[in-house]
Amino acid sequence: MFIFLADKIAQMSARNKVIVTKEDDAVSTQTINMEELVPCSHDEADTQIFVHARHAVRHGSKAIMIKASGTDVLVIAISVLPSLQQSGLQQLWVSFGQGNNLRWIPVQRLDKFCSSVHSPDAMSYQPSVVKERSLHG
Repeated sequence: MFIFLADKIAQMSARNKVIVTKEDDAVSTQTINMEELVPCSHDEADTQIFVHARHAVRHGSKAIMIKASGTDVLVIAISVLPSLQQSGLQQLWVSFGQGNNLRWIPVQRLDKFCSSVHSPDAMSYQPSVVKERSLHG
């Protein structure tokens, strides 16, 4: 079923570039160089997503949006964000939830928040300061 869906997605007419893995291969809605993407030997989709993210940034994408179903993707996103930013990424968004509970999380703001919480000044933790930083980031 997944192979069928990957083929259908690749056949869509999408304004944005969409890349989908298909077993060890990848298919896209646009003609692109997929040398960095295939063959993909990542067993977990959570890490495979960021192979695609790195490829997109190396080819000029400044913003990436990832639809996730678990917190693992968010943790990995925070971890790889500095590397992606060094390559030119400006915005990385990860979604959580469904329907009315769907939220898009700006990872670049979380990274700044985590850095401030884990800085030497974190010993003088003040909840109001952390709340302000998390909202205005």
